[in-house]
Amino acid sequence: MRHPLLLALFSLSAVSSLFASESHIQVDRRRLISRADLRYDRPATRPEEGMPIGNGRTGTLVWTTPSALKMLINRVDAHAVDSTTVSFPRADSDYGSVCGYVDIHVADSGEDVFPPGAFRQHLSLYDALLTTEGNGLKARALAWPSGDVIAIEIDDQRPQPAAINIQLRMLRYQVQYEKGRNSQLAQDHVNLFRTANHTATSRLGIHGDRISLTQHYRELRFFNSTAVAIGVLGRKARARYLNETTVQLSAVPGRGPFTILIASAASRSEQDDIAAKAVHQVDTAASKGFETLRKETAASWSDYWSKGMVYLHSQSGQADFVESNYTYYLYLMGATSRGAYPPRFGGMLWFTDGGMSRWGSQYWFANTYSYYSNLMPANRMELMDPVFRL
Repeated sequence: MRHPLLLALFSLSAVSSLFASESHIQVDRRRLISRADLRYDRPATRPEEGMPIGNGRTGTLVWTTPSALKMLINRVDAHAVDSTTVSFPRADSDYGSVCGYVDIHVADSGEDVFPPGAFRQHLSLYDALLTTEGNGLKARALAWPSGDVIAIEIDDQRPQPAAINIQLRMLRYQVQYEKGRNSQLAQDHVNLFRTANHTATSRLGIHGDRISLTQHYRELRFFNSTAVAIGVLGRKARARYLNETTVQLSAVPGRGPFTILIASAASRSEQDDIAAKAVHQVDTAASKGFETLRKETAASWSDYWSKGMVYLHSQSGQADFVESNYTYYLYLMGATSRGAYPPRFGGMLWFTDGGMSRWGSQYWFANTYSYYSNLMPANRMELMDPVFRL
């Protein structure tokens, strides 16, 4: 009996719609890759079921509540500790990757925007473009390859548009006693969280019409910092501190599209102004505009998909299922493995639970290998660089 996967590779009738009949075989790559697209007709019930976007260095899942788009910005180079730590005696209790929560509130006091009946979400793998639609509002999101910026275009066509509030939240909410310092920390919008010799200091910032959240991790000689900065393009916006752990950028109501730019950065140098680095990336992306960012992102991913693909088909649908998951795997690796470090196992860049992820800053080759063992035959050698550097 012939195996369905072998039958798929040699069945010309099955692939006639994907391959043009010319002197040499040509592939409709967009149509082939789109067989693995994600499509939701109802909101994800859990954050970890959100849709992934990333540029290989920074990324997030995007999920919704009835009134908001929600994200947790992650980076491959966000480490809270290194191998010298003595503050986390339980081996899996350290943390890493996560940089800050972003909530885009679109409903205000009006009707829900993303209820089950009016909800549609589509992740185009070929373009790496995520589209979310609800009642009178459409959002397109991407992760720009040339800079560590996630761009979200909001097109509000509701009869009575509401103010759209972008909130940037700390990951750690517990306030610990610091002798003689708590009052000043609160005044400076800073939260200091201590674990033995390790400290995690989170600071909110306002830079004109930009907002930021930085994290500084210290233990003995170890230091690492992260930053998230947010700006708005095409709509007036006002920044304010909402409470002790949240800073907000409020865009005035209006019909039509505008863009939210979310940049991130990380550094091992205490001399770096990490917030300024992230704000600079927002400014750089703003000078281009959403449409240019979209075209540059699409071109980068088109080149990525040209390096090889697999088409499988069987009457049972099993072969098609294998193909879709293989394509999706290549998308996830392209979205997470272009930085100074490989993504960590058990979450990659898709953490949604703040600093609660286990084994947060540690790497285990047996687990990392499972992500990378198939990239060489897939002709994605450039994605191996983070492993070799590590």
